[in-house]
Amino acid sequence: MAFAEQARAMKTLLAAEMWDSAEALGGFLCSASGGSDVAASADHARHLSLLGDALLGKREHRRALNAFRQALSVNRLAPKVPTGNDNGSASMMGTMMGTPETPATPGLMPSTPGGMATPRSADGITSGNQGAPSGGTARPVDEAALKFKIGRCHLALREYRAALAELETIPARARTLPVTMTLAKTYRRTGYERAAVACYKEVVRGCPYAVDAIAALAELGCSGEEIRSLLPEQGPSGTSAISGANDAMSVDGGTSPGHAFEDTGDVDDAAWLHHLAEAHASARSHKGEVASTYFRRLDETFPNNPRIWCQLARVHADRGEVGEAADCYRRCRRADPCAVDGMDGFASLLYEHFPDAGKSQANVDREDGPLGGFGVLSHGFGFGSNGPSMELNALVNNLLETSRDRAESWSAAALYWESRGENDKALTYAER
Repeated sequence: MAFAEQARAMKTLLAAEMWDSAEALGGFLCSASGGSDVAASADHARHLSLLGDALLGKREHRRALNAFRQALSVNRLAPKVPTGNDNGSASMMGTMMGTPETPATPGLMPSTPGGMATPRSADGITSGNQGAPSGGTARPVDEAALKFKIGRCHLALREYRAALAELETIPARARTLPVTMTLAKTYRRTGYERAAVACYKEVVRGCPYAVDAIAALAELGCSGEEIRSLLPEQGPSGTSAISGANDAMSVDGGTSPGHAFEDTGDVDDAAWLHHLAEAHASARSHKGEVASTYFRRLDETFPNNPRIWCQLARVHADRGEVGEAADCYRRCRRADPCAVDGMDGFASLLYEHFPDAGKSQANVDREDGPLGGFGVLSHGFGFGSNGPSMELNALVNNLLETSRDRAESWSAAALYWESRGENDKALTYAER
């Protein structure tokens, strides 16, 4: 095969995340294989796909989208090859890079998901190949993988309708876990919650350890029992725990949640997943005592986990237990000083309940050192008697230094400026 060595070298560059070199080499390969010879079109499709992977790594999503669309067009015209052949970069980038997370754009109408074909079994979403049976022929590049990458580019560009339309064309049998998870998030973002629930359930069936999918199902209104039905059966050590939990979480709430974990022994692999599902479902149903009990149990199994402490903080805040919520947020930040998830909630708590009384920025600088970073909040000024706390000041500076592209950071900054009475600045940060 022509340029086989160069194509292997490009895959090595992609695996090493040397995006610039991979892009340059990909350009050379595409130029060399872009002739009118039909026999060479298989190589050209592979090279275009590899070039798109390099551009995706560089976050040049518009150029990557163009490369992947060209690859899809050439791939459909190329002669089929034996299924044992190398299908380019069909799955490489799917495992190397996550799904782009971008804020929603108001006013963008999604395509109608009426024709969605949900995978019928766990095998349907864990299969990584759309090709023909062994011994047959297939396209040079996996078409499902190309469509998935096109959808990811549209998501990164905030073109949600186009992303949904592209992802829906991937047949159910070719939907891998990343494809199904991306579909679930896209359906949820565009308001199709029932379709999102169906996809999240397929993800949990295919991989019970996809804890984000478990949390999403609870947030979308699924009961703990419904989520647990998707999880593997528990071993002997977890059976009595869940049995007790069922009693503790009756509809009338008459049974104390303290009995949920009596005489259970150690938590086995399946049991902690069931506890997590019940914790999220209870929190969603505002059963704070039950949710707190489950999250505390999980903390015993996974000590100092920032995710657990953040969820506990939300539960306490929902119950109006401000002091306990603030303590949990602080423990979350001690476990992970760069944590961003849920920190807008912490900022809101500090804004509403923990203002400083007469602290000045000069005092803050003397006590904690000058706040540097982006200089957003590090000016010398005096706080009023009900001004922002120095803890909120430090939190916002840390969030902006850690992750300026997350909504939580800008939401916290907006609360900060509002606490200072500068509503115009607060609105500017909120719109970011």
